[in-house]
Amino acid sequence: MDLKNFDKSEQIAWNSALPLRDLLHQLDDIYGYQHVNLFAHSMGNIVASNALKLEADSAHPQMLVNAYVASQAAIAAGAYAPILANAPKPIPDLYGNFPTPTGPKPYFFNIDTVASHLYNFFNPRDYATEKGVATWRLNQSSKPDTGYVYAPDDPFRPQAGGTFTRTNVFSIAPPVRLNLNIKTDLYEAFSFAVPAQTSALGAQADVGGPFMDKGGTLNQVDLSQGHYGFTKTPWDHSAQFMGDNAQRRYYWNTLMKSFELGGSIWSDTQLKIQKS
Repeated sequence: MDLKNFDKSEQIAWNSALPLRDLLHQLDDIYGYQHVNLFAHSMGNIVASNALKLEADSAHPQMLVNAYVASQAAIAAGAYAPILANAPKPIPDLYGNFPTPTGPKPYFFNIDTVASHLYNFFNPRDYATEKGVATWRLNQSSKPDTGYVYAPDDPFRPQAGGTFTRTNVFSIAPPVRLNLNIKTDLYEAFSFAVPAQTSALGAQADVGGPFMDKGGTLNQVDLSQGHYGFTKTPWDHSAQFMGDNAQRRYYWNTLMKSFELGGSIWSDTQLKIQKS
C-alpha cells in the first residue's frame, strides 16, 4: 500500500466536494431535491459528505438531497458523531472536535440539515476500513506524513490548538503553517497531517449524529448480516460492484428502498433497512 498515493487521492477527494455541491444545486433546480439521491462508496464519501458540509455551512443553506447512503465509508466515524477513540494521539482530533463558533463538534455534525435521510451501510469486518486490518487504519496511524509536523501553540505565534506545518523537506522553501480557516489548507491537513482517531464509518455500528432520523431511529445497514453476506475478504469491500445483480440483489434493493424508490420484488420480512 503506497500511503502517500492514498493521501494524494484523499486530497483530490476533499477538493472535489465543491463541484459536486454545484451539481447537486443544478439537479435541485431541475428536479427538486426530493427527487435527488446521493450514494457514495469508500473514499467517495469524503466527496459526498463534504459537499453536504459546504452547503450546510453556507450563508443560506438549502436542502440538496432526499437521501444520502454512505457505503463502506473510508473516513473517520468520529467526524459524524462522538465515537470512542481507539487510537488516541497527542494531536488534536480535528475530525471529532472541529472548532465552531459554538464550540468543538464532529466535522460533519450538521449535514443532516441539507439531506432528509442519511444511512450508514457498514461492514464491521470490512477489509479496507476495519480497524484491525493494515489498510485504512495503517494509513491513518502513519500521519502526519513525512514533510508535515504538528506543534502545540508557539507562545510567540499562538494559534488555538497548535499548528500543522508543511516543512517542505524536499525543497529549499521555508516551512508553511497551514491555515485551517482556508479550505485548501484544511483539506491538505486532513489528507496528510491529521490522523483519524476512531474507526472508519464504513466499519462502525451505531453512529448517531446525522444518521439519527428526526423520529429518533438510527438508520444503518449491517452488510455482514443476513442476505447481504459481506465478508472480510478484500473482494467484499467492493462486493456490490464485483458480483452480478442476482448475487447482490438484497444490497441494491435495500439501497433503492432507502431512496424511497420502492419496486422491490422481495417482501419486507426479507428486505428491510435495519433500524435501532
